[in-house]
Amino acid sequence: MAAISLLNYQQISHISEASDSLDYYAFMIKRNQQAGILDPYALMQLWQLDAHVCDLANIPTIKQVLTWKKHSTNLIEIDDRNRDDSSLGVITKVDEKTVTQKIADEYQFNREDTFFFDDICLIDLCSRDLLQMQLYLSSKRK
Repeated sequence: MAAISLLNYQQISHISEASDSLDYYAFMIKRNQQAGILDPYALMQLWQLDAHVCDLANIPTIKQVLTWKKHSTNLIEIDDRNRDDSSLGVITKVDEKTVTQKIADEYQFNREDTFFFDDICLIDLCSRDLLQMQLYLSSKRK
């Protein structure tokens, strides 16, 4: 597991059931399972450290996740179908149709950006990169 991500199913344009990439991922998952490596980056442990623990048996909507992330200082990454790049930052505002994020740009929070829920393709709640950036920013605040 390299990340804990939430996908907006409304944005799926194509689903592949067979590909070289899927074969590779299936091979890697099987190899890790045989080696007992189910969470090599300990992301589940990091996820449980968050003030809001998500019950993976009841997958929430993107809006639900972003609403409770608004009360957290943890970074998340948003991929939007109308933008070429993803936006890393902290959620500052959530309303019925949009979410506003304070963007971590050049390792500082210089601007805010607003995303429509309908345009969000994927959000990374927890990943190796997010963890490293979170640790870096936390060390800069001290």
